[in-house]
Order: sequence, then C-alpha cells, then structure tokens
Amino acid sequence: MRSISVYVHIPFCIRKCNYCNFYSIRAQRGTIEKYVDAIVKEINLRKDLLLDRKIKTVYVGGGTPSLLKPHLLEKIIDTFYRVSNFHKNVEITLEVNPETVKEENFYEFKRMGINRISLGAQSFNDNSLKLLGRVHNSEKVKESFRTLRELNFENINIDIIMGIPSEDEGDFLRTLEETVKLNPEHVSVYSLEYHKDTPLYLDAIEKKITPISKELERKLYIKTLNFLNENGYVHYEISNYSKLGKESRHNLNYWLGGEYIGFGASGVSYFNGIWTKNEEIYRFLEKINRGIIPIRRMENLSKDKRKRILFILNLRLIKGVSLKRYRLDDFSRDFTKRLKTLQEMGLIIKDKETIRLSDEGILLSNEVFSHLI
Repeated sequence: MRSISVYVHIPFCIRKCNYCNFYSIRAQRGTIEKYVDAIVKEINLRKDLLLDRKIKTVYVGGGTPSLLKPHLLEKIIDTFYRVSNFHKNVEITLEVNPETVKEENFYEFKRMGINRISLGAQSFNDNSLKLLGRVHNSEKVKESFRTLRELNFENINIDIIMGIPSEDEGDFLRTLEETVKLNPEHVSVYSLEYHKDTPLYLDAIEKKITPISKELERKLYIKTLNFLNENGYVHYEISNYSKLGKESRHNLNYWLGGEYIGFGASGVSYFNGIWTKNEEIYRFLEKINRGIIPIRRMENLSKDKRKRILFILNLRLIKGVSLKRYRLDDFSRDFTKRLKTLQEMGLIIKDKETIRLSDEGILLSNEVFSHLI
C-alpha cells in the first residue's frame, strides 16, 4: 500500500503577526466549530483518495491550530482514522503558539496521538517579539517548552527568525543560545522576509525600520550553522537542523517529491501529478455545505514541469539532488543551461553524484529557484 502525507490548515489566530503572509484570520466565536465540521465533511468527500493509501505523516498548521479545543482537533484526527490506514510510526505534528500551551489541553492532544510539536518562539528578545507582533514573551516560550516536556512530548521543533531589524549579531546569538539550552530535537531558522502588504513590509517602505544587510545575513548564517553543528544539530535543509533521526518527516516528503493532500481553507495538494489549491474560508464553507469539493485552482502538471518542480524541491536539501535519480539528459536544454549558469556564478556545486546549493546559493536560494522555474 502506497504512503501519503496529510496537511490540515487551521487559519485562526489570536492576532496576525506583522511579518506573516500565510492565510489566516482572527478567531471568531462559533466559526471555529463550523470550520472543524466542514473539514470533517471535506475528508469524507475526498476519502476515495485515502482508501488505498497509508497515512505516514499528518501536519496540523495555521494560523494557530493550538487554539482548537481538544475535542475539536480529535474530531479531525478520528475522521482520518475512520477513512484511512495509518503507519504504525505515523508522525503527527501540531504547530503551537507558546501563548496557547495549557497543560490540560496538551495532555489531551498527547492522548489523541499528537507526537511532534512545532513551537513558534521566533526570538528570545522581548523587543523583537513586540516588533514582530507576537502575543508572547520570551519567558512564556521557556515555560511552554517545560510544560510540553513534563507532558512527555519527546519530539519538539523550535522556530526562530534570523535578521530581525531591531537585533544585532549578539542579540541573535543569544536567541540561538537560549534555544539550545532548551535542548529541542529540531530547530528551524528562517530568514525574515518582507512580504508585500504586511505591516513589516510597509514599515520598511516608509523607512521606519531598516532590513539587515546581506553581509550581516551571511555572517549570521555561518554563525548559526557552526553553533548548531557544535551542539549536535545536523543541517539537512536550507532552514532546518535536527538531531540524528529527528528530521521533519512530513516536510521531507514535500522536498523529496512525495504526494500529499491538504485539507481546509487554502490547503494545497499534490496527487497523481495534479496540483490543487482549496478556496479561502468563506467560499470553502459555502462549497462544503453544498457537498462540493472546495478546490479553487487545479493544474495537471506536464511531465517536464513536474520533473523541474521536483528537482527544485530536492535542491532544498543540503545533500542536494541525486544524479542517479535525476538524469540531466532527461531535462530540456534550457533547464540544463540555467543550471550551468548558476554553477558558473558559484551558486550551485556539481560533482559526479549530486548537484547541491553552495553556501552562497543557500543565502540566495529564492533567486536560484526563481531562475530555474
């Protein structure tokens, strides 16, 4: 039986962060319950996709999915169990805002099978957290992490952001140090991005804040790599570090070109060579109530486009793209010419077995991928 990964999008937030461009809305009374019921209906509408597949990973993301009351999240998890099979060692991840960690709720989350937590710390500098629009402070991150450990969560990721404009090198290194002191199994380090129409982007345009220089970003990247390596974390993807055997299996499925189904508003799927994206929440609810699968966009990817996309996803991994799995002769002349240009620019490295990003290529990965699309 073939494997599949499942993503569930919970778009509700206490407050939208100043840098965030993920699809999310403010939580409103009554809407969350209706939304969960709609996801249950969507799973049943699409259950044929899961009948002959075994679920190997579930990722509940957002928004702030840890806002859900346990009985609501259990409705979703139980529905998957009813319509599909699970791998014995299934990884079930819940994205968590530190402000939402309550012992009684997380005891129930653990009981229903959640076995991996992704904790959105972002920084251990309180001024930076205010700038980002986070609702917690640094002490709350530590308190939440301790609570999760006391409840025997043994696989925890901590998200942090590099390049916050209010921070100097020392501030960011202190965030790294505080992260490692907690001893999580996984650390994700994301460079701050300024997405159009977010408050942080507008502040940068109006010169209220100044983004860090490329030189400082490069320096912070090298410091991060060395510090986390020295503390037992392996750099396995552009933004991700883990202890041995604790890589995010759900995200690895994306990067290795595996199939996945996204449920909920704006959920994205890749299945049988077809890419789809769901409607946003109000159209999502409307279609579900009419018994219609809530797809907003669909693309049947050509063989060539599918190969290029999967190659680019593989390139996110530090080990790079296997030239045994992807033969360059199978790609168009235009694509291989672009790869050669990137190699000449020092952004990718090619040897007999792999093509991978250089350190400079990692720092400029968005530009590299844009060049290859």
